[in-house]
Parts: sequence; C-alpha cells; structure tokens
Amino acid sequence: MGGWVACRGAGQLSTRYGKIEDMVYGMDVVLADGRLITVGGAPRSATGPDIQQLFIGSEGTLGVIVRVRLKLHRLPEYGRAHRLGFHPALPTASKPAGRSSSTAQPPLPLRLYDNLESGVQFSLPDTNVLLIADEGEKELVDAVMAISARVCEQCQGQPLESDPIFERWLDTRYLTGKSAEGFARSPGLVADTLEMVGRWRDLATLYEEVVAAINAVPGTLAGSAHQSHAYVDGACLYFSLRGDVAVKERAAWYRAAWDAANAVLIRHNASLSHHHA
Repeated sequence: MGGWVACRGAGQLSTRYGKIEDMVYGMDVVLADGRLITVGGAPRSATGPDIQQLFIGSEGTLGVIVRVRLKLHRLPEYGRAHRLGFHPALPTASKPAGRSSSTAQPPLPLRLYDNLESGVQFSLPDTNVLLIADEGEKELVDAVMAISARVCEQCQGQPLESDPIFERWLDTRYLTGKSAEGFARSPGLVADTLEMVGRWRDLATLYEEVVAAINAVPGTLAGSAHQSHAYVDGACLYFSLRGDVAVKERAAWYRAAWDAANAVLIRHNASLSHHHA
C-alpha cells in the first residue's frame, strides 16, 4: 500500500473513485533522519499547503510511508453495464466518452478501445468498443446509464449486447501480456505499454500522432491504444507498442519507440504518465 501511494497509482475504476491521491485520508511517514511523522487526518483543510500531497507520488525520495489511512465506500448493491461499438475512427468515438465523463455523476469505468485492441481484447476488429458501467443505488445507476445511452445513441453508437463483452473484460483485465496477443512470438519480439493524460480537446490528435510515430520506427509491428481512465477535463490514453527486430537491436528499438511517442506528448503538453511509476 505504501508503494501504491508513493507512486501515485490508479485503479481501473478511477473515473468514479479517483486515483490513490483521492483516497488517502492520512499517513505515517519515516523521514531520512528516522523521525516518524503523521500527516493528513482531516476531511478538508485551509491551513496552508497540503503536506500529505508532498509524499504522495514522491516515490520514496522524501520519506518511507509506513501506515496509510484510507477513505471507505459502501459495497454497491446494484450494477449495470453498456457495451457499444463505434465504426468511425477512435478519435470520433471518443466524443461520447468525453460527454459521459463530464456529467454530474460519471460512470464507474469508461473504456474505449481502438480497432486493433477491440480485435485483440474482444474479437471485434471492425469496431471501436466502448465499455460503460456503474454501480451503487439503483435509481442513480439507472439514471447514469440512461444518460450515457442517450449520449452514445446521439453519436451513432451501436449496442453490442449479444456478446458478454463487459464480463469478459472483468474476467481478463488483470492478465499480463495482453499487448502481445495476436502477434507471433519470436526471439526479437518486444512488447510494452505506455500511458499518458491529455485534455479532451487534444486526445484525438494525441492518439493519431502517437500511433503514427510508433509505427514509423523501423521494426514496429503495430501501435495501438485504448482510453482507460476518464475525467471531467481529460483522459488517459494507454498505448501498446510491439516490435520485432534482431535480438541485439531490441533495446535500440525500444528506446526509439518510446522517444518517438514521448516527443508527441511533450509537443502537445500532455502528462508523460497517468499511473505508472
């Protein structure tokens, strides 16, 4: 838990519950000189800078987090999910996601996959799959899902109710190595992921330019992405990169692909990381 806080991580339902910095109520930290201090502990405060936030995301450079007090949420009593397909390119399909996340009560997860990842994850390579779900009080959940359904219908989203897509995501979401699925394994295969955060107005450009930059690196098999965490003012795009090169060239390809992607992010003032340390 201390490492999670120190790395400012996120769970897959952060659209509703926030990242770890939104969940911490207080913590105990051991400083470099051996002193144990306690920070936080109040729901809100206006007594100066929030010292607790200095340690969240500090990756151990300011102290070792040894105890954390967290906010609690009641277990939900009810839940629903929508699965929709959008046939235009992912940048067009991101519009309903942005509109849904900016409502007074955003959905639980709001995940949008491009064509390549829709094929890898759900065997639907001809569409962009959008997953929307909510949980909690029945009346509120039904209202949130009705609003989301209306927004998606206005943007030409097509229901995909014939296949248990959301349940498949729940069952497989913690499996590692998904980014390499569908590609032949070889000694020179390299697969990794990188994630970033951008404003809604920039996401379409970021997606197109990052994927193009990755694909332009010699030896790349494919670049792809999905929107994994959504907020009122922007969202996280989670990119997958895959290359197949000579074994001795793997490190060089890896560095070149990352540099190409990060150059785009820097040019558009996007954050270089959402939750990866």
